[in-house]
Amino acid sequence: MKKYFNQSKDTTISQREINNQKIAYQAALESVVLLQNNNNVLPLKNNAVALYGYGARHTIKGGTGSGEVNERKSVSIYEGLINKGFNITNESWLDEYDKKCSREYKKWLKYIDSIKENNSDWWAMSFVAPCGKKVLLDDKTDTAIYIISRQAGEGRDKIISEGGFDLLNEEIRFIKNLKKVYKKTILVINSGSYMDLKNVDKYVDGIIFYCQPGMEGGNAFASLLKGEISFSGKLTDTWAKKYKDIPFSDEFANNNDDHYNEYYKEGIYVGYRYFDSFKIKPRYHFGFGMSYNQYELKTIDFSKENDNFKIKVEVTNKGAYLGKEVVQVYAKLARGKIDKEYQRLVGFAKTKLLKPNEKDIVEITFNAYNLTSYDFNQSCYVLEKGNYIIAVGDNSNNTNNEFIISLNKDIIMTKND
Repeated sequence: MKKYFNQSKDTTISQREINNQKIAYQAALESVVLLQNNNNVLPLKNNAVALYGYGARHTIKGGTGSGEVNERKSVSIYEGLINKGFNITNESWLDEYDKKCSREYKKWLKYIDSIKENNSDWWAMSFVAPCGKKVLLDDKTDTAIYIISRQAGEGRDKIISEGGFDLLNEEIRFIKNLKKVYKKTILVINSGSYMDLKNVDKYVDGIIFYCQPGMEGGNAFASLLKGEISFSGKLTDTWAKKYKDIPFSDEFANNNDDHYNEYYKEGIYVGYRYFDSFKIKPRYHFGFGMSYNQYELKTIDFSKENDNFKIKVEVTNKGAYLGKEVVQVYAKLARGKIDKEYQRLVGFAKTKLLKPNEKDIVEITFNAYNLTSYDFNQSCYVLEKGNYIIAVGDNSNNTNNEFIISLNKDIIMTKND
């Protein structure tokens, strides 16, 4: 029998909410990804920064639809920096910018209301904020942070156009002007998926993939910038240099004017499996993520029990900051009759929080099924004879070959009768 409870009118923050905040903070802390850190612009050495962009005070915490986050309070990047003691030197600029955004948002709502009757896709349209007025001439700090925000998610695919996957021309101009005014510039991508950065990456010193880290994202972001802990997030996708590098890109979502049917023709060549196999150089590889530290990875054991393989890797923090590292294990499969990708991720593990010079041993276990390929002729998963090379590293493009598993005959793992 189902039980129904009346909604509580008590506004006191419960212990459950406090516990959830701690979990959300830790999740955000370990998921934000550092992509570029020229001249070690990060961590920040002083607390005075200029903050620009819609995502500063209106940070997107989650996606649309099932990606939405419902909470009592969500901490923006602006609030997180304030909470951590940063001095925002361009408060007046942000105040004026908020007024402009509010006016533009009201115009956008009127536009959406006007097209509802004749446009069935109105609900999937997202508001893209204006860039703002000219860069403030600021003599209070030499560091600027610019946040680019895009909303997307269930029912709201990011459009491959200016203001969607591509940056607005005015955003590009703004970033270039930032570089003229500030000695240090940091670009933050506040979006659920990556964007084309080809026009701006050389104009910024630091690039951070903030993504959509939930209600405690702003606080976690400030802790990372301050250097209280190092970045440890890794990319779960491959960032192409240009959208056309993605296979069948012209057929996805709105690109072929078919909103209701998607036909996946990539087969096994999805994401890094495609880029690695066909030697398409991406902007950032799968599993990539920078740190303030250098980590030494040393494989110390490889064993097999039944159909399970276990790798032990010793990780040493060679840097000066608290941090974690993600050890990734890839398999390069035997070449045979069945078509196979260049390599595949078969396991990964994150270390404990390591102090400078501290070590940790991580164990990564994967099953023989992770090495199989599907044989359509026999309707089964097969381990084809040959050599299977096991590599260990910190992203798909930075691994060392460690072990070889050799088979002198094919092994059928499953068969569908």
